[in-house]
Amino acid sequence: MLVFIECNLHRLIVVFQGLLELLRQIAARMSSGSRGAGIGVKLLIGAGALAYGVKEATYTVEGGQRAIIFNRIGGMQMDTVLSEGLHFRIPWFQYPIIYDIRRLGQDYDERVLPSIVNEVLKSVVAKFNASQLITQRAQVSLLIRRELFERAKDFNIILDDVAITDLSFSREYTAAVEAKQVAQQEAQRAQFYVEKAKQDQRQKIIQAEGEAEAAKMLGEAVTKNPGYLKLRKIRAAQNIAKTVRCVHLNMIQVIDLLDQWFSTFSARHPQQDHL
Repeated sequence: MLVFIECNLHRLIVVFQGLLELLRQIAARMSSGSRGAGIGVKLLIGAGALAYGVKEATYTVEGGQRAIIFNRIGGMQMDTVLSEGLHFRIPWFQYPIIYDIRRLGQDYDERVLPSIVNEVLKSVVAKFNASQLITQRAQVSLLIRRELFERAKDFNIILDDVAITDLSFSREYTAAVEAKQVAQQEAQRAQFYVEKAKQDQRQKIIQAEGEAEAAKMLGEAVTKNPGYLKLRKIRAAQNIAKTVRCVHLNMIQVIDLLDQWFSTFSARHPQQDHL
């Protein structure tokens, strides 16, 4: 029955257009009297209702599209796939579901995914600087995963998981980062030398203050007790004598070693002694 209606749908439209033209002519002729005006209005209302009914009863499937019918009583009519053209339906009982088949295919995901991946990556990466991409890698990966899932749904693609496996930068950026690190290390080294110089200066000041305090205390001790200076001289003399004694003992040991070496050498080379 549907096939018969679709075959004669074009004729129905032509007849309907002729009927509308006839109704307009009748309404124009009857517009001279009040009764004729009322009839004309009724005819126009009827024609409008008929036009609305025809509009609701027809739909168009464009090129590159296919349609299936959903019936309120029988459900989806999966065995009937409608091609391009003008088709008829029963208003309020049948609804066409139109699909665009031009963008579907076996390699559909391979053609679409690179495009949407680049789109999502550019939009997400633009929200972070280079250092944040490294330090906040988990957050960046989560944001890319979320937005890519949502974007893929628009193309009827379901993703299992998304993860960032590697982050690489251009040679120029890498060289700039290395130069910055070298500059920071040199600045830290210079700061270390400055701190060391300050520490040495403070140490010398403390040492000088200690020596000055010791000299002051020594002066006060000598002033209060003249015998303290003699005691210091005696201790200094004892230290000098101890040092001289150690040197003397060392010299004696050296002379003994030389005598032993000479005796051994003479015993091994008697001819050289004779000469």
